[in-house]
Amino acid sequence: TELLLQTIERSIYNAMRIGNTEDTKIILEMVGQNKKLLGVRIFHPHGVVLKSSIGEEVGKPVSAEDYQLYINNRKEGVTYSEDKGEVLRMLKPIYNDEQCHVCHGHKTKVIGILNINYSLQETRQRQVEVTKLFIFSTIATIAFLSLTISMVMFRFVRTPLNLLVDKMAKVEEGDLSVRMEQISND
Repeated sequence: TELLLQTIERSIYNAMRIGNTEDTKIILEMVGQNKKLLGVRIFHPHGVVLKSSIGEEVGKPVSAEDYQLYINNRKEGVTYSEDKGEVLRMLKPIYNDEQCHVCHGHKTKVIGILNINYSLQETRQRQVEVTKLFIFSTIATIAFLSLTISMVMFRFVRTPLNLLVDKMAKVEEGDLSVRMEQISND
């Protein structure tokens, strides 16, 4: 999301530098077509939407969550709503560079705030799937290792010990002709 935010900023910077606000609108609308993005907008530091991927937002107040992030001088935040689920909200101030002074003057430091709202619903769903896969693979690995260790213990420890116990039992019964045969070189 941060990379997308930087890419959008560079794209609109070039359009805004030459005063082409129509290209800025088109760029926001094109980027906003992504289903994971719930909105891409530029709002004024006073909280009014200047440009947006959602045409109906222009001229209206930005959402309280996004404006609160700006007021609290934060660049990102995650909120939850019943209809949209978890939403990652990211902000990037657009500073008043020298090229901007032609249209915006030189008195204000921040001339707008670029804002992206990204749905985390698919990301969370993938996290759940990966967690389930991790749990399943962990259980399968533990079961395989347990079975392998049990077979090794049975083959190389229990069988020779049982053989030794059987031979010793015969010796205890008085059969002194019992001999142990060497199974391995350990």
